[in-house]
Amino acid sequence: MILDALTDVGGAELSARFSSVKKAVLAASAERVFSGAYITEVEIRDRALAWVPEVMRFVEPAQPRVGEDAIVEDVDATEPDADSDRDTPSELAA
Repeated sequence: MILDALTDVGGAELSARFSSVKKAVLAASAERVFSGAYITEVEIRDRALAWVPEVMRFVEPAQPRVGEDAIVEDVDATEPDADSDRDTPSELAA
């Protein structure tokens, strides 16, 4: 799993750097990579800092299907805006 995460942010080359190390060293190294403390290419560091595990990623909201009821607020365009009676900055300066 850790090597897969490293592949996500740095490609196969980054995960290959750590493929032969013991699990404890791998975990410590991955912690440094994903905290931005590991000396590596700027692009890899930026992707590592922005990386989020798959299970924690937000899913795109489902689009309403045609025919589904949607909540629509009726706005009366003839009603004056609550803020419209306030003076504009140029009127206040005059």
